[in-house]
Amino acid sequence: MLNTTVLILTAISLSQSACSGQPPERHRLARLTPIYDEAVCPIPKTQGRTADLEVASQDSAQNVVAAPFFSKRYNRRYFEAVFSTSAIATAKFVSHLLGGRLYRVQREFVMGEKLCPMFTELPLATAELYGIWEEQARKIQGGQARLAAIYFQLCDPARDCDDRQLTLPTILIDDGRDRWTLVHEMMHFNFDRERKRDIVNIGDNALDRISRLAKRELYAALDVFLKNQDRASLTIVEDRASWLIQTFAVQILTRSIFEELATEGLLVEEYLNRKLEHVSPSAARNAIWYMSHSLKLGSERFDEIVYSTSHRTFGMKSLAAFVRSEARAKGWHEIEEKAMNDEKFIHQFLLETTRLVEQTKLRYEMRTHGWNHALDSLFAFDASVKRAIEDHLVQMPASQIFSRWKAL
Repeated sequence: MLNTTVLILTAISLSQSACSGQPPERHRLARLTPIYDEAVCPIPKTQGRTADLEVASQDSAQNVVAAPFFSKRYNRRYFEAVFSTSAIATAKFVSHLLGGRLYRVQREFVMGEKLCPMFTELPLATAELYGIWEEQARKIQGGQARLAAIYFQLCDPARDCDDRQLTLPTILIDDGRDRWTLVHEMMHFNFDRERKRDIVNIGDNALDRISRLAKRELYAALDVFLKNQDRASLTIVEDRASWLIQTFAVQILTRSIFEELATEGLLVEEYLNRKLEHVSPSAARNAIWYMSHSLKLGSERFDEIVYSTSHRTFGMKSLAAFVRSEARAKGWHEIEEKAMNDEKFIHQFLLETTRLVEQTKLRYEMRTHGWNHALDSLFAFDASVKRAIEDHLVQMPASQIFSRWKAL
């Protein structure tokens, strides 16, 4: 059975309908070929320079830098190589980088819709790859969002995913999307490879094994405490919960939702610096929406049910609050203080991430609409975020909290 790696990074975008902000009526007609028309392309796919394919072979540690978003490491030369290339040239570069594993997915037929043939020169995804696409597309619910592209490693029993090397890195892209989407997916590959190469980071397989063990110990200790109300078992609960909370924060930063946020933030940054060119005029605005959307999803994950025992069910926040409350009631102040630190960690983590998103939004508003519009947006922010933005209006300083995760 096919088993893609635990991480599938996706790009979703807003599909604009003709009127009233409602999704277009869909007639699912057995994958009919959509109506392609170059006249509807926001940017001609030939606009821009050709790509230097030799750069894709320049895999030097000297080219690796830290992104302003969460200090994620990536090969800067790869990114710079597609700053001003055409869509066709970008596709050739990315395909070369992936060893040819860049494929298009033909968008479903929509009555009356004309589609820009931006990436129709790419090979069509195989049935196996299309199955992965369909599985991810089904996870997008409601509204006007639709799957635009995905990056993943293709692993199965014959090809185990490796902790330090990428296994068949692959990108699938809707063939009517623009260059921004493809650069976005390329940066997932870029981040993923450097993450695996960083020996400070725990490998995916090792982290999964340790996490499963920590959860089993947490469940067992929770059951014992709920029966016996003893200090020893609550100490174990707090210790394992604290580790899992911080590990979860690392995972959504490096392997999940907040990498979407970091990727879009980096692209917006270079777009505002007038380095990333030949993209749809709406791309940066949609990226701001996607950053906010990713922040919302990531924040909700801390509230989702993640720990269930035979007696109780907890989310991450509620588990930390439960330990704090129980320890306070019993006068176990050391456990109480540690649980309070876990709650502060979650709060600070989400606050720092919110600041990154809101400051990017503010910079975008300043650049595209001027100061008055930006100040209107500022007054709509949460009070604590507003103060942070006022203190650091242009450049967000490196957050000290993220340095804690290097020790995991």
